[in-house]
Amino acid sequence: MASDIQNEDKALVKKLSAQTLNAFRDYSFDAEFIQRHPSIFLTWDWINIGALRGFLRERGYYQDLNLSESSEVQVKQELIDETLLPDQPAERPLVYTTREDGHEVTYILDSDEEIDSIRDHTTDENPESKAPSSSQDGSYDLDSDYMDYQNDDNISRCSSPTAVDYDDMDSDGETGGICSVDEEIGGEDDSDIEIASVASAEVDDSSDWEESSTVWLDKGISSQVRKERTQVNRLIWVDCIEKVQGGIPSNWPISKVPTAYLIDLSDPKYQRDGKEVELDQLLADESQEHWTYDSRGFNDSLSKIRIIEGHGPVACRRVRQICAGVYACERVDPKYLNVKRYELDIAAHESLIEAQIRSRVEEASSFDKRALTFWMVSNSRSCNAIDSEGEQCMGKPIIKRRKTPNAKGCYHFIACSGWTKDWRTEHRSYSIPDDVDENVLIKLSQSVELDSIARIPTCTRILRSRNGGLRRHCHYPHNADGSLSKLIKHKCEAYRTIFVPIDKTIRQAVIIYGTKQTRSLANPQPHNHPILPQTKVTHAVESLYLKCIRARGIVGSTTLSVQNAPSTAILLDGKTPETLHPALSDNRQLRRIIRAEKVKHFPHGTGWSGVWDEYEKGMKKPMSERYIHKIVTSNTGGRIIFTLVPGLIKLIHEVKQIQGDGTFKRVEGEFDEYEITIWHEATARTLTIARIYFDKKDMSTYKCIFDGLQELVRHLTGRDLRFKALHPEGNLLAFGSDMELAELQAVGESFRTSIDPTYFGLQKPTGEDIMKHISRICHVHCKRGVDNLKGKVSPEVHERLMQFMYLPNKEAVEAFTAWITELNQPQVTAWWNHKLQPFILSGIVQCCSSMSAETWAITDSTTNMNESQHAWTNKFTGTKLSLVEAILTAMKLDFDTFDAVQASLQSGVLKNAYNSEFDRTARRINRQTVKSKKRKMRNLQNEQVASLQHEIAGSKANTRVLEEQLKAATGTRPRIRKRDAESSSSGRAPPVKESRARARQTAAPYPVTPMGSGTPISTHSEPAQDIAQTQSLTQIVPSGVAPAREDSPAFLSDEHLLPSNHMQLPPSFPYLSFFGDPSFGGPSSDTLPPFGQFPGAAMGYASGKSHLSLETPGTPPKS
Repeated sequence: MASDIQNEDKALVKKLSAQTLNAFRDYSFDAEFIQRHPSIFLTWDWINIGALRGFLRERGYYQDLNLSESSEVQVKQELIDETLLPDQPAERPLVYTTREDGHEVTYILDSDEEIDSIRDHTTDENPESKAPSSSQDGSYDLDSDYMDYQNDDNISRCSSPTAVDYDDMDSDGETGGICSVDEEIGGEDDSDIEIASVASAEVDDSSDWEESSTVWLDKGISSQVRKERTQVNRLIWVDCIEKVQGGIPSNWPISKVPTAYLIDLSDPKYQRDGKEVELDQLLADESQEHWTYDSRGFNDSLSKIRIIEGHGPVACRRVRQICAGVYACERVDPKYLNVKRYELDIAAHESLIEAQIRSRVEEASSFDKRALTFWMVSNSRSCNAIDSEGEQCMGKPIIKRRKTPNAKGCYHFIACSGWTKDWRTEHRSYSIPDDVDENVLIKLSQSVELDSIARIPTCTRILRSRNGGLRRHCHYPHNADGSLSKLIKHKCEAYRTIFVPIDKTIRQAVIIYGTKQTRSLANPQPHNHPILPQTKVTHAVESLYLKCIRARGIVGSTTLSVQNAPSTAILLDGKTPETLHPALSDNRQLRRIIRAEKVKHFPHGTGWSGVWDEYEKGMKKPMSERYIHKIVTSNTGGRIIFTLVPGLIKLIHEVKQIQGDGTFKRVEGEFDEYEITIWHEATARTLTIARIYFDKKDMSTYKCIFDGLQELVRHLTGRDLRFKALHPEGNLLAFGSDMELAELQAVGESFRTSIDPTYFGLQKPTGEDIMKHISRICHVHCKRGVDNLKGKVSPEVHERLMQFMYLPNKEAVEAFTAWITELNQPQVTAWWNHKLQPFILSGIVQCCSSMSAETWAITDSTTNMNESQHAWTNKFTGTKLSLVEAILTAMKLDFDTFDAVQASLQSGVLKNAYNSEFDRTARRINRQTVKSKKRKMRNLQNEQVASLQHEIAGSKANTRVLEEQLKAATGTRPRIRKRDAESSSSGRAPPVKESRARARQTAAPYPVTPMGSGTPISTHSEPAQDIAQTQSLTQIVPSGVAPAREDSPAFLSDEHLLPSNHMQLPPSFPYLSFFGDPSFGGPSSDTLPPFGQFPGAAMGYASGKSHLSLETPGTPPKS
């Protein structure tokens, strides 16, 4: 049968023309390969019969040849990878081509002389041809017996080297079949084994390795290189083998020299849950680069890799990857994309980070950019309005003018263009912030470009494909007209092949970079984009952070609680998550990891459905270990969840008072928590004995809460929950709460069924009757309502309102009500009317309550105990938790509390040994003393401030009166003239008049000193009686020279004149005034002769006249 098939193949080849065979050759091989290896095509052994039949079938040659199709096994054809090999020039034999029997025949000659003889003696036999044993570029290897002469009769369908060798071939688009792996690997001959052993020995020789100069971005990553021409497999040769050590790099270089990167991943740390992971998956999970799979090689032929350390040829699958490129803003700076990045350029990476930081700094650096950003945000959102037909509004943001400006003085707002009179609701409407200029927004709405915005592309927004594909626009304010810049995909030509061993016990991988278009591993193409910041959380980093979450506890975990957990510091060697890896600085990534872990932990969610799941789990536990005991729904649809520790609820029979109050901080969402607390005398501590979660605050829901509480107490303890005032077997004296009316009404209605009518004295009591005997409303809550009125009433009224809780009798209550009415303050009246409602005043004022005086005295008047438990719980469990997490965190806290109580009861050691009644009373007295002292100091300060303010007001009034008197006495005030500057601040020298210069020269050695250096001299014509007490006058006359006071003017000779700064005013001098310009001390003195130049000049003053004059001898003084 085999001979028949060979004969059929032989007949097929003989019927084909040279043109058809050449076409098949060009189809199967690229032009470069044909030019470099022409000798291979001198015989027919390069022909793959299966591929040839597929080629003929595809081109329609079968019909022309009238041939039948053979059913032979198809052999897979792949493209041949190009490699770089040392130039080994092959002997190019002399050839002579002729046609014989309709076929083209090529002769290989030893010399030119044989050509003439061959032309004359052509035979049917093909001369013996010598083909090279291996191609120059390593594209194929021939077996040793292939060197032997083969005639037409020995043509085999699989005799072609490209048909047998399967290394680095691609099946995409090929018509040939795929050879089985077993057939190919099993056909390894001795020469292959010999080459493999040599190659493996060379790789394992540690003496050939040296430290590499490659710069890696990751700490701890290093590499060794062996620079030697090495054969990787049958097709690939490289100049260097670089062995990566210390972990998996986040980014890989692309060497310009043909290099094979070898990485060993046999460390157990790379296992996941004790299982091995595919090596290419490990590399992808730890890489910051984004590679897409061209093929993972599971269905392709295998390649024998000969550089795996410690092994011979290892069968590997080929994982072909293409760089996914980046998304970049359309206005990105071209210098960041027009690059050819081979090595890991750290400088360029840091330059990009610095540029992105500058962009963030400049994003809101000007008034125009703030307005531009606000306009871009408005345009990036769609209107949420839905019309009557369910269609979403397609309107755009527009600027509309208000009828009147708002409180901020803004005249415009952002509206929707889709708004109409018939469709008014739910349309977009934004107020313009204070830091946004309305005028700039108006320009942007009219598509007017802003001159301050640069027109050149300067953006640095570059994102990985995995992130950029989710976003459509760049958020930075680039465009002067306010339009949004698009994010554009930029393809990258980088291409690589990862060889992954089929044998999973071999944990080494080989990475070789090449060319994407031809899938060749020669001439590797570089990246065309920079190294981007490490925003991806790698699998190793995420696993470590997950350990931190689990060590802290998944329930209730938040980014802050995980970071502050002591276990986190231990696991991270004292580091914080953001210092461990750059990607963990992003809180959004941390929340994503925590949320994903919670989804695994709570498959039914953390809401209402999750509570039911936890309830069903708890029902499988013993009663003492259950926490969620009951889930009910009220008549109004309120959902209620009862949680408690059975061991703690039993303590309710040992106390004299319970308190209940709602808190909303712990649970995020529609549910609130109602906490019931007691003071446990035996252990001297406050305890929370039940937590009830509910989502409605009406009377029906509250009644379900207290009905369910009584039922659970009866079921878990075997005793009813009773109050002493309602039943003889009761132990509780009071129920403490705030003033929520629905809650008080529900408690009264719920406990109506627990009374003993004979003991209580009423057969059919109302809920109000019940509450008058057991209710104690918190006085602190009452005072808060009064504090809200503080700014609306006088201090005296406020003080009296604060004391209403202590009204002694009902007559005092009536008088207080009448006083409130007389105040005629609507808000005060409304406040008091709320207190007069049923259930309220009886729990606040003793005279309105039916509780005994003793019971009133020994029960708490505040809910501070309950309020303190809110804060205590929040400290241990956190706040803003989901419903399930709030329940589970409280469960752990409550069971731990129960264990602590049991330990204290057994050991006799208290949690707080200084918490007895004596100690608490002492602390209460100290607090009251300190509070009273502070109040007295505050009142004293207020009195002092009020007194000073009163004096200031009086002083201001007296000052105004004196000013009016002064104005009435003097008429208009004289204008105070400024002195001329003696010098200029710029150094200019003003011209000096000759007369002024002579006056200054004559005045020496008495320099002219301004007389106004002290308090300005008054020009009042009447003497001032208290001038010595109110102001200081410029000293003029020496005290030792001034004459005694007389009725007529006294004269001083010029020898007693002193400069004004040396003169002293006589104590008896009452007032000083000038008539006309003074002769010195002012600008006018520069034009007059000095005192000493007046003939007989002298100074004098007269009693009661208060004037300064210049007298001439023999002339009487002027009046």
